[in-house]
Amino acid sequence: MQILKHRNRIFLPASIIGCLMFSMSLVAQPRMDPDAMVKKENELVFTNIEGLTEKQKEKVTKVNEDFAASVKDLIANRTGDREEMRGKMVALREEKEKAMQSIFTEEQFKKYQTLMEEQRQERRGRRKRKSSGAGT
Repeated sequence: MQILKHRNRIFLPASIIGCLMFSMSLVAQPRMDPDAMVKKENELVFTNIEGLTEKQKEKVTKVNEDFAASVKDLIANRTGDREEMRGKMVALREEKEKAMQSIFTEEQFKKYQTLMEEQRQERRGRRKRKSSGAGT
């Protein structure tokens, strides 16, 4: 009987700590790194926009890589001012959008804009579900 009490004293706190650590890891999921974002966006664009030439694919990849490098640099050198950071991110996205527009045909660019808007809506939906506690 004494052994069971001793085992419970160790097991219960260890179980509680384990559960807390697991639940914290679910809440604090890291954001996708910029290199993974490049790969994901390239895959999305290349599979959903018809008629892309190899040259267009190379240019899209270059624009996405440049954007990822700029985002990495912005994150590494952030000052803590959220509004300033947000403004810089908006400017980077606008610059990227202009570069993409110069690569695609008019029809391809419309499809690209639709894809990017769908991605934004999906991310917003995930954020809302996380903040409201849904899915936990």
